[in-house]
Amino acid sequence: KAVVSTQSGHYGRESKAFADDLYPNTVGLNAAMTADEFAEGKNSEPLLAPFLELQQATSTSKGFTATEKGDNSEEVAALRKEVADLKKTVTERDATISSLKADISQLQGKVETLESENGRLTAAAAETNGEDEIAELQKNGVDQAE
Repeated sequence: KAVVSTQSGHYGRESKAFADDLYPNTVGLNAAMTADEFAEGKNSEPLLAPFLELQQATSTSKGFTATEKGDNSEEVAALRKEVADLKKTVTERDATISSLKADISQLQGKVETLESENGRLTAAAAETNGEDEIAELQKNGVDQAE
């Protein structure tokens, strides 16, 4: 029978320099294809970059730097105030919208009442065939032939 025996140990290197043979190439920062190529259904392997170059590039890329907490407290305070002001504005506008919706509902009820009354009056006028209007005109001295 074959037996595998594991042995752990620490084997140091004589040099303190970066050991690139321990770190294989890894996915780089550049895209392997364009968005149009991807939309067309093409596939591509990711572009690889040496680990050390990638580490150096990410530490300085896009102008981001590490800052200690509190370095930009004035800016954060201004942004928090702006957010609070915007929330207040949204709340006020929500209240205004709710009030306007209630007004619209009330006016719609009045319109329905007036339309119903108009329909009733129109039907009543149609039943009398204008006899009431003719009588009113004669009463006021207006001749029907005019």
